[in-house]
Amino acid sequence: MTPVSVLAVPPPPPSANRMGSDDPDEITSWVSRRDGDHSRVVHGTGPYGFQLARIETPVVQIAWASTRLANTLRAQFRQPTFHVPLGGIQRYVYGRRRIEAVMGRPVFFTSDTEVTRHSDGDPVMAIEFDVSKFESEVRGRRASDRIERPRVPQTLDLAEAQQREVTEAIAALVQAHLPGAAATARMHGESRVLSAFAGTLTWPVGDGAAPVAIKRLEHLEDWIDAHVSESITLGRLCQVAQIGERSLQLTFHARRGMSPMRFVCERRLAAAQRRLFRTGPDDDVTAIATSLGFTHLGRFSSAYCAAFGESPSRTLARGRRSIQVRSIAASTHDGGGQ
Repeated sequence: MTPVSVLAVPPPPPSANRMGSDDPDEITSWVSRRDGDHSRVVHGTGPYGFQLARIETPVVQIAWASTRLANTLRAQFRQPTFHVPLGGIQRYVYGRRRIEAVMGRPVFFTSDTEVTRHSDGDPVMAIEFDVSKFESEVRGRRASDRIERPRVPQTLDLAEAQQREVTEAIAALVQAHLPGAAATARMHGESRVLSAFAGTLTWPVGDGAAPVAIKRLEHLEDWIDAHVSESITLGRLCQVAQIGERSLQLTFHARRGMSPMRFVCERRLAAAQRRLFRTGPDDDVTAIATSLGFTHLGRFSSAYCAAFGESPSRTLARGRRSIQVRSIAASTHDGGGQ
């Protein structure tokens, strides 16, 4: 099937909110305030060249983004989100999965999905939806009220009619942001985009659903985060969830697309990144890795690089520099107030 043509996707309207910066730390801080904590590693030298344009309604936000330098981002999606590469290739890492999205081929992420994205700086369009509105639209299209989609990135091959519907819907919402557009145009435009993108999803709701209630699994995932520094075995996870090994395995593969112990590894890698970046003066990579159960430092380093785009030691060094900068800034501020 032919991917959505990049030429069919309209540019942002003049009224779009825009931001540009060559400072990765400024961008990380700005994005974190809106989308939550994430990591951003820039590869190469020179100006970062970050450019963002955004339009939004109460239901949907569309953003056009690009950078001059390659970068690696690790973040958790808070809302149902589609990425549409507008050039080049976007590479995603989810557990052991490797996904390459080519120009114009959408990738869908459910809310509460943590993913690594490697980009050479090529432009990408991100379409985010209000969670309740999107779930309602999807539910309305199915006979079942159950929406237990796996939290796994999904690449989409669009038929020609879907390509046309998606690109025309985006164009309609862009037109609604032009001067002189009717007051109701944005409302109709957001509905059209919502309908078009919900219609691209192909999984049947309810089929292959996890054999364990979602609330119980969410409780177990929270427990893992709270006990990530402790010894965690498959047997202990079964005890906490109060289910058998087979049911637990099936549940994680259905919901997360990975085994329970691989999910534990992913949460430990995320904890390692946070600790390395906020480390104390006496901590080092070995101490942090072993405290989280990584006994083979070479494998830990390899998995960490795949997840965050840099070595653990580089994160440690960046974290210490960041602490020093904040300390100097705080002392300068205190001195100025005397």
